[in-house]
Amino acid sequence: MSEARATLFRGTRWAGIGQVVTFALTIAAAAQLGRQLGFEDFGRFAALQGAMLISVGLWDLGGTVLVGRQVAAHHWFSPDAILSWARARLLTSPIFLVAVLLAGWAASAAFPLAVPVLLAVAALLRAVWTVMDAACRSRREFAAASSYLLTGRLTFNVLLLFSTGTTTQRAVFAAGSVALAELVSVSLHIGRLVWIARTPHIVPGKVPGVIEFLRTSLPFAGVGMINLAYNKIDVPLVGVLGSPTALAEYAPASRIQDALSQVPAVASSAMLPALAASPTVDGARDTVRTGIRLALLLAIPAVAIVVIFAGQIVAVLFGPGFSEAALPTRIIALAVIPTAMTQPLVSAGFFFGRGTQLTRAFSVGLVFALIGYVAVVPWGGAVGAAVVTVFREVVTCAGCLFVVNKTLRA
Repeated sequence: MSEARATLFRGTRWAGIGQVVTFALTIAAAAQLGRQLGFEDFGRFAALQGAMLISVGLWDLGGTVLVGRQVAAHHWFSPDAILSWARARLLTSPIFLVAVLLAGWAASAAFPLAVPVLLAVAALLRAVWTVMDAACRSRREFAAASSYLLTGRLTFNVLLLFSTGTTTQRAVFAAGSVALAELVSVSLHIGRLVWIARTPHIVPGKVPGVIEFLRTSLPFAGVGMINLAYNKIDVPLVGVLGSPTALAEYAPASRIQDALSQVPAVASSAMLPALAASPTVDGARDTVRTGIRLALLLAIPAVAIVVIFAGQIVAVLFGPGFSEAALPTRIIALAVIPTAMTQPLVSAGFFFGRGTQLTRAFSVGLVFALIGYVAVVPWGGAVGAAVVTVFREVVTCAGCLFVVNKTLRA
């Protein structure tokens, strides 16, 4: 087996393990938060957290993609390089501060200012983590990267077990737990950085200056923004366009959908090594079809379970007070089926160098979703938002299928 294929298979294995464990931890954390904060406050907290994650994407400016692509060639994985990146991020801090102020203003009616401030700190740490994680994986340290991520997620889940007091106090504690969990993941990466810096054979290489880093990273900024907005904008939009009840019904359903999407993602993570082993166009076409079939084989039973037992699942995870979230959960679970088809198509598209075309496909899906949410949520509530999400995934899947099919026919 060649070194490239061995590297891909090793990365796939750890990605699969990480996705499975992330699935379990995401469900457990959502269940804990739902029970601790209650029906409407959980929806508000989820919307605020989603807005903070979007701010990370806006603040990143393509740096994560740049580091992931360039670290192996230019040895940017060094303390000096990370500091240079940090200085570049400081130049964009006004954008981040505006996001914090807007989030604090939006949350002031439900939570004290400490909640958005702590989530802002968490977002800051997440922005640092994303680049460190990209650099770590580019150095083929897949096991380390996955373990650091999962350690942070597990920290959050464990901390929630000690939450007590009123709903407001629990919200502050949850926001602080999010920040502390991100700090754990970042600290592990920093420790790894320090250890690598002590290794004699590491060559520092060229460290980009702040202006050079920004100039080089900006072409990748659009890709990151589109993908992040596509995946995270639904909950904040429902919070803005719908009633508090609609948000409280939609947030648990969206969390279950996010976790459910990890099931077929395990299959799509094997696409790159499989395509690398396909020397012909016909072989690549068969590999893509096999990947889609495998993803659907995993997704359909999981979706069927959620659709049939949504009421019981919501009650067990979030408590009997969330019974109104059962119908949106049943609907939004159906979105995982086109998502399962999209995931191997995306892997194939990136393998064939069609990243720009895939971004256009996701942009079409995002525009469709924005129009749909604005038109439907004010009168359709959580159920309408769930229907729009399903069709958003169908539109995006069709676009990705067009891109890959066109590539294979060329």
